[in-house]
Amino acid sequence: MDGTPFASLAQIRILLIPIGNISNEAFEQWASIIRSFEHIRLDEIPPETREEKNRFLGPPLLAGNLHLSYPTHPPPEWHAPLALFRPSHFPLGVIGIAEYSDEAIMDTMSTEFKATISEYFPAGSPFPFATKCYAFESGRSGSSSLGSTTSDIIVIPGLMGHKEVYVGTLISQMCGDILCYFAGMAQALESPASLEALNNRMFPVLAQSSVANGTDIFDPRNRSSSPAISATSSFSALSSLRESSNMGSPPSLNGAIWPTPKRSSTVGQLNRVSMINSRPGTATKKTVSTGPSSSTGRLSKIMGDLYLLAGRTADAVQCVLRHTNFLMAIWGDKGWGPAALRSMLHPGRPETFTADLVSDAHMYRLSTVTTLNRTTISGTISQAHGPHIMHLQPLDRLHVLNAIAATYSCLGFKRKEAFVLREVLASVMDMLINAREEASRTMSNGSAGLGITGTELPSAPSAFDSLKRKTGSVGGNVVARANVNDAGNESVLKLVRYVCGIYGVDLAKVGIVEVNEMAAAEKSDDEAEAGGASPLDAVDDVDRFGWPDLQLGVVREAVAIAEALPDYPAVTQFSLSTLQAMYADLSSIEQSYLYTTSAKALATTRRRGDDRRVDYWAGRPVLSLEVTTLPLVRLPIEHPMQDLEPPSSSSLNVVSGRKDPFIYNPRLKATLAKQALVVQHEPVDIALTLYNPFSFDLDIQSLSISTSGLEFRSPGIAAMIPSESFRIVHLSGIASEVGTLTIRGIKAQLSGGIVREFLLPINSNEEDARVEKRRSALNMEVGRIKYTGLDARDPYRSSQKRMSIGSEKPKVAFKITPAFLTCKVVEAQPLLKVRRSTLTHGALTLYEGETTIIRLALENVSSLPTDFLKLTFDDSTVPVAQHALAEGDLSVEEVYETEYDLINRPVLTWDGGHDHHIEPGRNYGVAVTCLGKVGCSDATIHLSYSYARRPSETALEVFQTRQIVYPIDITVYSVLNCRSMDIVPHWHMKGAGNTLGSSLNQQDVSRELLGVVEGTDWCLFSIDVHNNHNTPFQVTITREAEGATQASTSRLTGPGTVSRMIIPLRRFSLPSEVTSQSIPTLSERQFVVSKSKMTPSEEQAQREIFWYREHLLKHMMASWVEPGSMRRGELSLRSLRLTGAMLEALRITPCHVDLSLVSADEDTKLMKRGSHYIAQAQSFLYLQANVRNASASPLNLTLTYVPSNLLILDSALFDGSPNQISLGTIEPSASVQTEIGVCFVDYGIYEFKAVLDEVGKGPIPGLDVSISIRAEGN
Repeated sequence: MDGTPFASLAQIRILLIPIGNISNEAFEQWASIIRSFEHIRLDEIPPETREEKNRFLGPPLLAGNLHLSYPTHPPPEWHAPLALFRPSHFPLGVIGIAEYSDEAIMDTMSTEFKATISEYFPAGSPFPFATKCYAFESGRSGSSSLGSTTSDIIVIPGLMGHKEVYVGTLISQMCGDILCYFAGMAQALESPASLEALNNRMFPVLAQSSVANGTDIFDPRNRSSSPAISATSSFSALSSLRESSNMGSPPSLNGAIWPTPKRSSTVGQLNRVSMINSRPGTATKKTVSTGPSSSTGRLSKIMGDLYLLAGRTADAVQCVLRHTNFLMAIWGDKGWGPAALRSMLHPGRPETFTADLVSDAHMYRLSTVTTLNRTTISGTISQAHGPHIMHLQPLDRLHVLNAIAATYSCLGFKRKEAFVLREVLASVMDMLINAREEASRTMSNGSAGLGITGTELPSAPSAFDSLKRKTGSVGGNVVARANVNDAGNESVLKLVRYVCGIYGVDLAKVGIVEVNEMAAAEKSDDEAEAGGASPLDAVDDVDRFGWPDLQLGVVREAVAIAEALPDYPAVTQFSLSTLQAMYADLSSIEQSYLYTTSAKALATTRRRGDDRRVDYWAGRPVLSLEVTTLPLVRLPIEHPMQDLEPPSSSSLNVVSGRKDPFIYNPRLKATLAKQALVVQHEPVDIALTLYNPFSFDLDIQSLSISTSGLEFRSPGIAAMIPSESFRIVHLSGIASEVGTLTIRGIKAQLSGGIVREFLLPINSNEEDARVEKRRSALNMEVGRIKYTGLDARDPYRSSQKRMSIGSEKPKVAFKITPAFLTCKVVEAQPLLKVRRSTLTHGALTLYEGETTIIRLALENVSSLPTDFLKLTFDDSTVPVAQHALAEGDLSVEEVYETEYDLINRPVLTWDGGHDHHIEPGRNYGVAVTCLGKVGCSDATIHLSYSYARRPSETALEVFQTRQIVYPIDITVYSVLNCRSMDIVPHWHMKGAGNTLGSSLNQQDVSRELLGVVEGTDWCLFSIDVHNNHNTPFQVTITREAEGATQASTSRLTGPGTVSRMIIPLRRFSLPSEVTSQSIPTLSERQFVVSKSKMTPSEEQAQREIFWYREHLLKHMMASWVEPGSMRRGELSLRSLRLTGAMLEALRITPCHVDLSLVSADEDTKLMKRGSHYIAQAQSFLYLQANVRNASASPLNLTLTYVPSNLLILDSALFDGSPNQISLGTIEPSASVQTEIGVCFVDYGIYEFKAVLDEVGKGPIPGLDVSISIRAEGN
């Protein structure tokens, strides 16, 4: 047996029964899943779209739960008489549990399920209200699907995962069916016949009836029918009054606010139709008309049980607590006595309740003394507010509603008071409209005598024709305007504002300003919280009070009442206040209607002579303000006065680039964040970011800039911001003075409104921290209510709460001065422009190494002269070279070459002097030299100019320049390349035909050797030049050596050919002080670290090669000329590299050695045939050597004769050792002669090479002296 659970009166019973051949284990398994749902949340129940069935479902997202129990046995039959008074004791729903295996048994299962229900619930039983059979598929075959579900049986497949979720959804639907049945049951019970039958029997029974098609009236598919009540076995079927009560309601479209239709009569109506239109879906209150013998006690008990089962405990309590009216008198008089009896005989508010006794403490004290609380009295008073009020005369109904509202006010129930006051306002407006209609009918009958016949006067104003009267579209030609008295209208509007204030809506949020008060009303943001000048005011208000849906309904009524009076200033104020406070909760149609209504009402007000204006209501329109940067040609750039002097090392800036040694310099950001520069007497553009949060286009009549400090002329403009979007608006102005201009914000004015200033301060870090701290504190306070009831809506307490958060009182009081955007206004500047240039379309084509002149004509188009002009250049090769230098992966030689190319071979150069005075309206020419460099695709000329030396009473520290940027597109073709370089000793020219190649003949060699006196002091310099172009070029190599005449050689190089250019070059020697120096850097770098690891000797050799190469390139130059066009240019030799062998041939030796062969007989002179000495074999000879010190320091030398072949030593006999012959110390420019005897015992050629060694240091480099001897017989 199932036990009685806790709170069984609030539990809906659902009977579980087995269907078909289901085992006990399977039944318990599936029943356990269903029993797991003991509570169903009210917001999980599917909503009902039909209004008459939505009574017990409540509004969406209603808090609360339905409590369920699942018995397996029906109640006894003798409990049937308690069906109406104890519905929780009976199963309101039935769930059959079956196992599903084949679709063929579906009809059999449905028949068995209906038969089982008929067995448990005999004919005539009102239960159950909802039935369903859940067929759980056995196994996981997946043979069935949800498509097999019928109206009675729901198949749950075995393959379905999370069956609990699906079963819970099904149970929620069944609960919704039961609650919908409650609505139909209550509708039938509230009829007069049902009430009379309910009171005539002790235990009336709710019977089950049927309709013509044979379906059960309790079936959810036929919910439109109503259950019947019978005194014995059943009541007669009764129709519901809910449909008839909704027939008179005015139509509504998408919840928009529309003018409501006028009522034809308010007398004799059974159901009250309000003149205030409501949103679609709003439930019409059920009206019940009962006879004098009818009592609602039993009905209240039944309704309380139904509300309790529906989970609406508060409504259940209101239905149960029904007492007499004198309970209030007993409670107010502190007990039973004559005062209570007098209060009972004379209805009205007791004398105990005065306007001063409204405190909660006083109410609690009265409740303690009388043992009655306010809720009990309120429940008793609510009996007076019922359907019977509609049967009263309008004036009597107004008195009753006024008394109920006054009583609720005394009890402190403000919301109930506001609810009744809304009925009061509706009654007043009904009476007003009826009076106007009666007056209109009287005037149309001619009773209003104006002495004019045949005219049709307009009818009294109503809610529908108010807009027609504004446009004048009314009938008749003559309109009689009576003396208007606004006292009644003001009383009604005051009551409207009071009701809306209780619901948390401030209809006076947008003020109406008189003309004489407009100057005081044009306050800035630092005087009003909405402006947001203070950082603390920028925090959004998170303490919003009220339910938006309820507030919107009240606002709709307020706007409709103001239109019906009509009071056009009130219509404007109500509409704009609603838009400002509740635009987020209004639909786009409602926002557009309110905006249009306010505009028309404001126009009507102005047309009637009312000069009052409305305050700015559209919120904060501006989000940000930014001073637009001037165009580059007009942007002034500030420089110190020292920049007027010519720079000493301007070329170093090209190499160094960024001078900051730090990768990230935090001080650099603060340095760059300077004030915006504005030029005097020139327009400045200010960009405003505007935002419109409304769903209609917002028209701003006037928008201007608010400034201080200097005179700033900024004409206002009109702007339109599209709906719910951002827009950037540009305003311009002119500063007529020099100094600091402060931009405070903007001034905005809407149509028919006052001018409002909106400040845009720049908060400091401390202010930002305070704002963030306060915002965090307010976010933490959301949902934490310290005041109960309507005290939470008190703006004073809310503001006190916000002020107490995050605002610790400082020890020293100070005032925060907001900072604003400032601009520096500089003196008027001249303006130049490029009138013409020698370039065509700004493009230039060059050969590599070619130079050309670019001429620019500048014109002064301003009224000020120019006395300073400076040109700087930039090209595409500079960033690449600077990046390579910054990476640091180059060697020391590569760094030097890169810097040399940037400094000494720039693409653009200019030598313009220092006098650049340009008068207004005059022209000035500038000539720029352009060098063709491979890899350069574009270049830019930057012309900076200023009127710097203007007359001034004080010494200026800075001056401003303007800049012209002239871009150039450059195309450079590579025509000639120096592929290789070679330097050989001069004596090698003896075999020039074989050594230098077949490209030169003997005549060419002789021509190149002209002017060479002594071969040992000269070497031969040769390069290979390759022509890459399709035209020939005349290539010339020029020599400018010290101690020798200038010489050059030329050769015509054809397309695609290689020409070797040869020219003699005097050998030279550099002192050790020069060759021992490190490889320098041409920039401001302190040092350059080489990536390669070299020994000291290798590093010294590298330095010698570098310095000898630099000295060589200073005296060797190459150029080319195109014969046809006579275009000429230079051929760079810096790509050529010097090797160690070339260095030995280029560097002059420190010693000179002359070898000779003499006979022992002084009278015999040896002959020389070519390069060979002719000597007799087996004769005594002397090998002489004359050594001269050509260096600047003394040398201690030894001489060694090295044979060309060691075998000749067997045929040559020396008088002493030929090795390490000591020469002693030879002073600079001194000579030493030494000889050694030799005898050649055999015929042949003997060759010896002289090798000089410096004692302690090694061989003398660069010495290549030898002697050849031919020994012959007699």
